[in-house]
Amino acid sequence: MGCTGCGKSTFCNLITGKDPRKDNTLFKAKASAHAVTNDIKIESNLTWWDGKGKLTLIDVPGLQDTKGRDQLIIDNMVKNLKNLPKIDAFILMLTGDRLGN
Repeated sequence: MGCTGCGKSTFCNLITGKDPRKDNTLFKAKASAHAVTNDIKIESNLTWWDGKGKLTLIDVPGLQDTKGRDQLIIDNMVKNLKNLPKIDAFILMLTGDRLGN
């Protein structure tokens, strides 16, 4: 979870061992201030970058996008996450320029 353009999709690709500069086919990513991820995408049975263990990743649209869809995005996330058996980790991503403000 995080703001539009902070790297959520890139992180999802990276954690599965994909080079985000060359391969963003699993989770569509692009350096842009405009929303690229418009729907929640859940990918199960993925392998960690080191080849050990399996994981499920959930990529979500960014908050504070140019379309003002925050409440819709949050409602959709809650609806989808409630259907999962458990969540072991929840990552909040921030962009560096927002930290000191």
